[in-house]
Amino acid sequence: MSVATATPPVRTQDQTKTPRTRRPQVRTFRIVQGNPPFEGRVRISVGAATTLYEFGQVPLDPAFGPGLSFVCRKLFPDGKPAGEGYHLTYRADDPEAPGVDCDCLGHRHYHHCRHADVLAALLKRSAS
Repeated sequence: MSVATATPPVRTQDQTKTPRTRRPQVRTFRIVQGNPPFEGRVRISVGAATTLYEFGQVPLDPAFGPGLSFVCRKLFPDGKPAGEGYHLTYRADDPEAPGVDCDCLGHRHYHHCRHADVLAALLKRSAS
């Protein structure tokens, strides 16, 4: 009994696929209520998706060193919280490169997220 095997077609230089590149989505935010990041609501838009978040300052554990701690909660359209929220920490120990850490999955995996980006922008805005 013979087994037929097919050889894969050979691609020439012109037939190779070029990798697809994704355009970065534009992130914008608008202050809806209050004085974020210390307290208030912010509408964050990523591409066409818009979500309402509530920011608030919480006490920072002294073990983390100098800095500020915040909580960011996603809100339903009726204004009720959609869960526990995320904890964000602003590290003030390096004035040249201050950073914001978030405990969401996106920040854990990619080292940046919409929550941390908006908090950094709000802190920069409040400092000036």
